Amino acid sequence: MSRCSPRLSAVLLIAALAVPYGLLAQEMEMAGQAMSSKDWLQVVDDAESEELVIIVGPLDLPANAGHHMIKQPPLLTGTLPVDGYLYGFEVEMLDGQGRPMTNRVLHHFNLIDPERRELFSPIARRLFAVGSETQPATMPKWLGIPLEQGQEVAVSAMFHNPTDTPYPGARLRVTLRYRKKGWIFPIGVYPVYVDVMGPVGAKEFDLPPGRYEHSWEGSPAISGRLLAVGGHLHDYAVALRFEDVTAGEVLWETAPVVGDDGHVAGVPVGEFWWKGGIKLSPDHRYRLTVIYDNPTGETIPGGGMGVLGGAFKPSEPWPEVDRADPAYVTNMETTQRTAEMRAMGMDGSHGGHAHGGSKR
Repeated sequence: MSRCSPRLSAVLLIAALAVPYGLLAQEMEMAGQAMSSKDWLQVVDDAESEELVIIVGPLDLPANAGHHMIKQPPLLTGTLPVDGYLYGFEVEMLDGQGRPMTNRVLHHFNLIDPERRELFSPIARRLFAVGSETQPATMPKWLGIPLEQGQEVAVSAMFHNPTDTPYPGARLRVTLRYRKKGWIFPIGVYPVYVDVMGPVGAKEFDLPPGRYEHSWEGSPAISGRLLAVGGHLHDYAVALRFEDVTAGEVLWETAPVVGDDGHVAGVPVGEFWWKGGIKLSPDHRYRLTVIYDNPTGETIPGGGMGVLGGAFKPSEPWPEVDRADPAYVTNMETTQRTAEMRAMGMDGSHGGHAHGGSKR
């Protein structure tokens, strides 16, 4: 079942209360120092409003610039300054004067938790991820993603500018809304990330002309309930499908929302919390499939992606992360190396074709 409601999509990959742009200077002062080319990341906790603000930038975005034409941030690291439960978010791009601007210049933003593993793979957990199409969202008050003070995080972000307007000194501001821990606290839910390219390696694939689909299969490490799902897709996507291969059942399928300009404007959210969620089990195999129909007659380099993000309520303890696991090591090395290449102005975004895909 797919809905356009933003509830629960705060934990999806697939962004709730805006901070006025006039507060940017105050945020920078609270952060303790001005931004520079060597200082890309600021994390500001507004304890009174219970908002955690993450700022990435500044960066210059020339008009009609692909991501390989822009000096990108390296892989950034920091710690969370709060104890609480994340329940909502908003993503906003700001121009050099701190005014809101189009979010089309944001390709993606990932907040990575290297101290915990993913449900479907042993790589570092994606705590939060958004794209340009992600809308502000909140979860029900009785649910939240646990946050711990001092929790180590890594930030991976990429930008481009498909517009005719240059934006010097632009910044990304991500506002995370949380509830402080107290005597009564929400039920802890955890983000789930599945990619059609698998857990390790390139996430974008070259998109050939015509109809094309790509899939990945795997099993969760523990059992639990999937409460909601959403996703991230590129232009010319037709469908994103998640199915239980063992049971022969499609659990969720959706098509992207396309704007008047022909670009992907969003991905509907499937919500299952109202029926207790969908059970996921380690003894079942699950498949994520993305389907594209490229009408251009040409292969689009890095033109395809297919990502599912979900809210998961575990029914048993979360497995420990193994930082020595080859998949964990390779994933972190690839994430850092790709970010470094982008920061040097080199195109290391997708790095290959979608091996194993099928054209139909």
